[in-house]
Amino acid sequence: MTTTATPTSHATAYQREMARDALLAHDSGCCTAAGRCRLGAFLETRLTAPLTPDIRPVDTAARTRTAGTGRSRRTARPDVPTMAQMTTLTRLLDELADATGEPAKHRDNAALFLANGDMTFHLARLYLDRLIPAARALRTLKAAARPAPAECLEPGMYARDGKVYRVVLSEAGRLYAKLWTEGDNDTPARFEFAPGAIRDLRPEHRMSADDAKAYSRRLGACCVCGKTLTDPASIERGIGPVCADKV
Repeated sequence: MTTTATPTSHATAYQREMARDALLAHDSGCCTAAGRCRLGAFLETRLTAPLTPDIRPVDTAARTRTAGTGRSRRTARPDVPTMAQMTTLTRLLDELADATGEPAKHRDNAALFLANGDMTFHLARLYLDRLIPAARALRTLKAAARPAPAECLEPGMYARDGKVYRVVLSEAGRLYAKLWTEGDNDTPARFEFAPGAIRDLRPEHRMSADDAKAYSRRLGACCVCGKTLTDPASIERGIGPVCADKV
C-alpha cells in the first residue's frame, strides 16, 4: 500500500503522534487541557504548530487502478476524526457525565479537544481506548445497583420516597403496583395503577403492620382499602380487622 506522503511528512506524522501520546500520558498525571504546565504547553504547541499536514490512508477509500500494472492504491486525507468516532465520543461523554477520578479527566480533556475543534483521528482513537472501558465499568456498577426484579416481591403494602404502593397479583399471575392517591371533596382516596412503579420497589420497601397502621391513622382512612375508619377499635388500631391481614 502506498500513500502520497513524502519522507518529510512521514517524519512529521510520527513526531506529532509521539507528541499526542506524550500529552495524553501527561494529562493523566499532571495538568489538564484547561490549565497547562510548561511541559504540557510545549507538547500542545508541537501539536498545533503549522507543520506539514499529517497524511494517513483512508480506511474505506475507493481503490484506483494503475493502467497495465494490476496494482491499486488508496487516496489519502488529513488526520481528522471519522463520523463514527465523533458519534461514539459524543455518546460516551454523555454516558460518563457522572464519572469521577481518571475517567472524568479523560472525559473532560476529550470534551475540550472537541469543543476547540482540535480532535484528530489519532486523538479520538486514544480517547476511545480510555473511555470505552470506563463506560463499560460504569454500566456494570449501575446494573449491580438496579432494583430487585418484581419476582422477588410479594403482594402487600410498600412505601418508597414518601409514597405508598399496594402490590397485587393480576389474573395473569404478574405483579403490578398501585399508588395510593389521597382524595379531595369530589374524589375519594383510592389506589391507582402506577405504570412501571413495580420495577422501583424492593423487598426492603415492604411496610410492616405497624407502619401501615401509623400511615392509616395519619390519613384517617385504611391505607389498604381506602375506606374511612369509623369503628372505634379500627380507628385506635389504625386498620380494619380484614385489611390487617393484607399488609
